[in-house]
Parts: sequence; structure tokens; C-alpha cells
Amino acid sequence: MPFFYALSHSSLNALVAAMAGGLIIGVIGHIIRSRLLIVLGILVIGAVSVYFGVFVAKVR
Repeated sequence: MPFFYALSHSSLNALVAAMAGGLIIGVIGHIIRSRLLIVLGILVIGAVSVYFGVFVAKVR
């Protein structure tokens, strides 16, 4: 439960929402067979991951 408490009281909500949005875009792209949406979903998830790693988690 500490994970969910921390998630609800931090700026991680926006990051989780952005990753979920990228996932949904990618799934919709697969359903309608749109390469543009698939790539866009992958790029959104990748960008959020890089942002989290560089600015939030401060990974070296």
C-alpha cells in the first residue's frame, strides 16, 4: 500500500497517465492497423520513460 499512497501524492500521476495514454494509442493503432498510431504510442511510452529516468529518478 505505500506504493499507491506515494503514487497518489506525487507528480507520478501525470507520468502514469501519459504512459497509459501511450499504451492505449498503441493498442488502438494495432486494432485499426495504423502504423502511425503504433509508432506514436511507442514514442510516447519511450519519451515518458526517458523523462522519468533522467529527471525523476535521477539515474546516472
